[in-house]
Amino acid sequence: MIKATYGHGTHNDFVLVFDENDEIRLTPDQIKRICDRKNGVGSDGLIKIIKKDGAWFMDYANADGSVAEMCGNGIRVMARYLTDRGHQPSGIYAINTRDGRKFLSVPEAGDISVNMGQVSVVPGEISVSCKLKQLPRFKYQYGKSTCCGFC
Repeated sequence: MIKATYGHGTHNDFVLVFDENDEIRLTPDQIKRICDRKNGVGSDGLIKIIKKDGAWFMDYANADGSVAEMCGNGIRVMARYLTDRGHQPSGIYAINTRDGRKFLSVPEAGDISVNMGQVSVVPGEISVSCKLKQLPRFKYQYGKSTCCGFC
């Protein structure tokens, strides 16, 4: 049996598994089943909280079980978990991700901010539609590629 916590931040929700020594192994299929909104806990992704070489690491997987570099809302939820549970004091601290080290400002209570790194626009064609119409869109990168379209 795995102990897990459910958390949410800015309209995203996550299953958090505190696994400081990285002993729990979850397959993509297991993650997909856990994140399933009809038959599982239901969430946008799963965050395993690990400590590697004395630093916190965000082991993030999307709801479909695919591994991701990181998630901006997820890292803030992880930081709140670490601080509220006494694993990390409030203040400014780092969490490592597959996209590198991210620095967060974590107060005792209230909003958490994270430095996501340099943002860059990625050239290329992107197709986005909403209600059967094409939308103005752009793609930007801050570790993971993200596409934005406006309805």
